[in-house]
Amino acid sequence: MIGNFNKDFVHAGIFPKEISRKISRAQEVRHASDYDDFYIVSIEEAREQLETAREVVDMVEKYLRSAE
Repeated sequence: MIGNFNKDFVHAGIFPKEISRKISRAQEVRHASDYDDFYIVSIEEAREQLETAREVVDMVEKYLRSAE
């Protein structure tokens, strides 16, 4: 999914490359928290991921509104 998002939206210039990096980082943290036995997400990492999620949702909402 991330690969398709990057191909269709980031490489096409619809969303900035920075958002792709943030999404990839969120996936890394999620994977580590799910599969690494002793990984504990810090409060700062959780805040960072929440901010990334808000940023992505905001960008997608703006894009969808402009496409109407």
